[in-house]
Amino acid sequence: MGDHVRFIRGLFHFAPDIILLCMRWYCRYALSYRDLEEMMAERHLSVDHTTIHHWVQHYAPELDRRVQWCKRLQTKTWYVDETYVKVRDQWTGTHLA
Repeated sequence: MGDHVRFIRGLFHFAPDIILLCMRWYCRYALSYRDLEEMMAERHLSVDHTTIHHWVQHYAPELDRRVQWCKRLQTKTWYVDETYVKVRDQWTGTHLA
């Protein structure tokens, strides 16, 4: 079991990797619990949508706490509207906006 799933402890019917995968998909993409249930069924895993709901309710706060350090590393977003390049010893501006 990797370090990324150590906070998921206890005896489970499913591997902690499956629990984390369902939580990640639910939190990252606009999927419903029933969509995740169907996606797991395509992978030959019988998971009820209420089980996924319980996983998200129980483990999402801890998962959010653990990824806060990633969010702090990001600075304010900035975009380049104009860039200058040197063409034949002459600076020329390219407007991207």
